[in-house]
Amino acid sequence: MHIKKQDALKLTEVLAPGTVDAFVTDPPWGLYQDVGMSLEEFYSRALAEMSACLKPGGRIVLLTAAKDALPAALKSAPGLSLAGRYDILVSGKKAGILLLKKGTLQKM
Repeated sequence: MHIKKQDALKLTEVLAPGTVDAFVTDPPWGLYQDVGMSLEEFYSRALAEMSACLKPGGRIVLLTAAKDALPAALKSAPGLSLAGRYDILVSGKKAGILLLKKGTLQKM
């Protein structure tokens, strides 16, 4: 297991394509810090970077309160599909844990 902290928008600069089994991430929610773009664009770009680095069958486990920005971002990330969604509270804020898989066709 390798744990690394990297810029989600520049993953392909530090990770080779198709070499990562899974990403576990808690990206910005857009509540406490500005990401310099719309959340939909941020998530679209981040998902594209992660997808490029994932092995076939790889997974992304993502914690966010920006659950509304994810569906559109997921549409712009070919090869990724939503495999699970778990609504939770984090410090009193509504959030969700989303499981995304690469190379699967099942949609939820």
